[in-house]
Amino acid sequence: MDDDDGTITITHVNGQKITPFNCIFPKAGFTVNTDITQFIDRIIRKTGLPTESILLFDKGDGKQRTFTCTLSGDVKVFQENYYEGTNKRKRVGTKCGSDWTQEELEAFGIKISNVTMEKFSEDLNIPNSFKLSDEAAEFIASCKEVDSIRQKSSAFELQSEFARRLFLIIREEPNMESAVDDMIFVLLQSIGFSKGRWLVRSRREAPLQMSGAMTEAVADFVILDIKTMRSIRVAVIEDKSYSMSTKPGTKDNAEAQLVAEGVAATQVNIKTAKKAQQEQSTSTGEPHEESKSEGQPPHTKEVMLLIRVLGTEVTFYYGDLMELANSVAEGNPVPSGCKIHRLSHPGNRPFDLQVSADLQAVVEILDKMKHFLSSS
Repeated sequence: MDDDDGTITITHVNGQKITPFNCIFPKAGFTVNTDITQFIDRIIRKTGLPTESILLFDKGDGKQRTFTCTLSGDVKVFQENYYEGTNKRKRVGTKCGSDWTQEELEAFGIKISNVTMEKFSEDLNIPNSFKLSDEAAEFIASCKEVDSIRQKSSAFELQSEFARRLFLIIREEPNMESAVDDMIFVLLQSIGFSKGRWLVRSRREAPLQMSGAMTEAVADFVILDIKTMRSIRVAVIEDKSYSMSTKPGTKDNAEAQLVAEGVAATQVNIKTAKKAQQEQSTSTGEPHEESKSEGQPPHTKEVMLLIRVLGTEVTFYYGDLMELANSVAEGNPVPSGCKIHRLSHPGNRPFDLQVSADLQAVVEILDKMKHFLSSS
């Protein structure tokens, strides 16, 4: 605030100009969280503005602040959004993961770009000599049965459990998201994601720190690494029912919600790793090598693998979400932007589990994910 008379120009978002007030803030010791909210409350009462108002404060120095005032019971709640200089870097409001849309992706500077299978394999350091695991090869041997599903009159005529689950989604229960859950669980189990160090976990609630407040993101599935301190290594899966997958906006919103779940998983991993290192330091009396610098995260890079399932359509994503996880916690865009890669069918469409060739490709990608995770 100005140190002379404290005068500030205030404009309502609808363009209504409010007569400048002589602020009664103290010339020293002014704090945004306390004094400004009291001042806004005074302005709203004096001017008769609606309780739910957004006020723009402009000191004429190129820096602006907006405050949203809402009514929660009898209590007025103020949320501050920041704009700095001409770049107008906005502090994003808090939302739970299931409410994320393309707006959140844009606000945090998240860019999603398509990659080929070759690029995917290169980025995940999959060797040219890679061979399918026994579980994946056995599953692929049964994939051809999928092509005949629409000619069957009942699931009883199919041999594999996966094909039977797929039949229910297509023919019997197209509106049931739980039917998609069951099918994906069978797929992940069949190729070995519930053996050894891996464990498939459904409806995993993860705390999501966003813009300085706590909310949550609930993944339909995550694959836990129960051997290491990085507990959620894979694939956060956001699935929708078969009928929902064709509704406008479903694909874009599911993509945004998937990213939110990946961010929440990364934040969980950061906290888990920090806790493990603190315990190690306590037991040995020596700080962990990577945590000697105060304020540094226990690890600064980690690829998160994500899978979007819309009915029978599958798309894969991956990227380093470490910097994004910290930016979301603060509510600010990633300074250099965040790149997330999307792997889909060469025909620029999702893989369709109703097509045996697509199903085989999905199994191969999942097996490569498992290889990457086991090697990292």
